[in-house]
Order: sequence, then structure tokens, then C-alpha cells
Amino acid sequence: MRSRLLCAVGCFFLSVLLLFFAVPLTAKQMYPKIEVVRTTKSIEQGVMFDADDLEVVRMGAYPLLDVAVTDIYDVIGRYAAVDIVSGDILLTEKVSQVPFQDGEAMSLLPEGYETAVAMVQIMEGSEVTALQTGDIIKMNGYDDGLIDIPALNFVRVITAMEPDAEGVIWITVSANQRQSTFLEKHRKDVFHVSVMVRENEELAEKLLQQQSAYFEEEP
Repeated sequence: MRSRLLCAVGCFFLSVLLLFFAVPLTAKQMYPKIEVVRTTKSIEQGVMFDADDLEVVRMGAYPLLDVAVTDIYDVIGRYAAVDIVSGDILLTEKVSQVPFQDGEAMSLLPEGYETAVAMVQIMEGSEVTALQTGDIIKMNGYDDGLIDIPALNFVRVITAMEPDAEGVIWITVSANQRQSTFLEKHRKDVFHVSVMVRENEELAEKLLQQQSAYFEEEP
């Protein structure tokens, strides 16, 4: 009788352990969650995403894994590829890296290039007070003085947001893999930029070719 009682008590405690530990662990493994980017308001096709338009929420990974945008910085400064309603989970196909013109995405990214995000300030004393799509800029680091960055001597601006109170501007630029990796590493840094070319596509292409040649020469 006593052995049966002890067995029953043991089974009870084992059930409790399974309920509070094993079941949640199994459920977590079966139904993992990920952070995804969701809109906070409706956005029309071709409109640029602003930080106020977005929020990050945790949701079940299935069926969003590999198709949902998980980093808010992959959206800021980019464009809505379709009309998007408030509260919509952003899928990668709904985000355009380039602006639209006459309802069509502009051809601004060479093959193998993507948009990369950066924070910049226009060089003090510059005649240019705002950046615009298509500008070719030179990006310098800053630490008690300007720092030359050969990998960012000539880059094309894809989008530029309005400057904040301190004159910092969020921009996206056309970047190859090495440039993207560098900008991702220095995402919290503010670069100082000057406009090298505006509305002169022939000269712009020559400077971009010089920039490409730099990567061909570097190991």
C-alpha cells in the first residue's frame, strides 16, 4: 500500500515537472518566435519609409521565416513597393531599395550592388545644403579631423531623408558587398560628406568607375 502511495506521489511530481518544464520547452522548439518589422500606418506605393512608420514585434516564425523583414534598418530610407496597410508585416518583396518614377522603380543599382544605410552630415561651408537622389558624394570619417576612406570616395545617393535638429541625415547609398559590410560595421557613426557631382551622369559614371577600379586593385 505504501509503495503504491509513493509511486502515485512520484508520478504526480513527474507530471508537474513535465507540465512546467518539458511542455513549454517542447512548445518553444515547435513554435519558435522571431522579431519582424510591422507598419504603424498605411503607406502608398513609392512612399519612403520613416522610422515613425515602423515597429518591431515578436511573432511566430512560421511561416514568416526567410520572407519577413527582421531588421528595421533594412526598411528606413527605402520605399514601399506596393500599397501597404497599417499593421502589415513587411515581407522583403514589399520593400523597394530604390525610389519610384512614374509608378516604376528607378534603375539605380548596378548588378551586384544593394542599398546601404548611413548617417551623414554635409560638410560645413558646402554650397549644397541638402542631398538628393543621384548625387555622387565623398564620405569621410571624423575623429578630431576628417579621415579619408578610399572605399567611399565616390558613392551614389539613392535616398536622403530630412536632417534632424543636429543636421544629421539618414541616407541610403548604392554599395557593393565590401562597402555594405563597412557601413554596417559603422552604422552608429556619422560620416561627413561633400557632393562631388550632381546632374552630370557622364562625370558621375567616370567617378563610379574609378571607385570600382579601387576594389579591383585592392586584395
